[in-house]
Amino acid sequence: MASRYYGIVFIRTTDNILPVVVLGYGSSSNIYLNKDDSWSAPYVPAYLRRYPFILSKTIDKNIMSLCVDIEYAGCNRQGKGERLFTKGKNTKYMNDILQLVKEFQSQFYMTEKFTARLDSLGLFTPMSAELKFSNGKTANIDGFMLVNLDTLKNLPENKLKQLIVSDDLALIYMHLNSLVNIRNVLNPGDRSTSSKKKSKKKKTDSSQTGKMAASKAAKKSTMKKTGKKVTKKSAKKATGKKAVKKKTKKAAKKKKKKN
Repeated sequence: MASRYYGIVFIRTTDNILPVVVLGYGSSSNIYLNKDDSWSAPYVPAYLRRYPFILSKTIDKNIMSLCVDIEYAGCNRQGKGERLFTKGKNTKYMNDILQLVKEFQSQFYMTEKFTARLDSLGLFTPMSAELKFSNGKTANIDGFMLVNLDTLKNLPENKLKQLIVSDDLALIYMHLNSLVNIRNVLNPGDRSTSSKKKSKKKKTDSSQTGKMAASKAAKKSTMKKTGKKVTKKSAKKATGKKAVKKKTKKAAKKKKKKN
């Protein structure tokens, strides 16, 4: 779902390789955040939806505890918002949060295994990009990785089969297809959609102009051949004259028969 709205790249940490989405250029840039702090994309990543809650491992690392960011402005003891407990029991809201963070943590572990498999096949390639802005300035971004399509194509047949069976190949292509979203993030001023609309209008105008020119040329050629202007009225008159001539001939024939 995220690949439809975000550009997905990978970063290497000290412990693992993680997929991340590109939200903007610069530490304070986020084109998905509206002025009223609402999220503009239809799909909100689970990483944001579970905030301010998160599951954390205890010291012995065998038990997960639900933690909350108490600095979050929504946390209060004045009874505002959703209650977490009532009469010593979890509220529905609390149970929904627990379910969300459990699913998030489960998907996190699955993602770690997925990226580890791709890394073992040597599919990740470090990348850098140079940005050129409309004002003439340039900037470089690096520290991210992409799946190398050439390396993927040259994998042994048995390795490719494993990727297909495990559905890893489908996830890889979702990542590759998502990269088209990065252009709008890094250069939000470039609105290719508006330029397409303009080009469509131009095509329509040119086609209409072509039709008008063709009709004018047809009229001129007709005028040259007949030496007269061809109009609807003249056509009707001509048709009317023919009809009168036919009636006159029929009447003459009837008189002859009577005689």
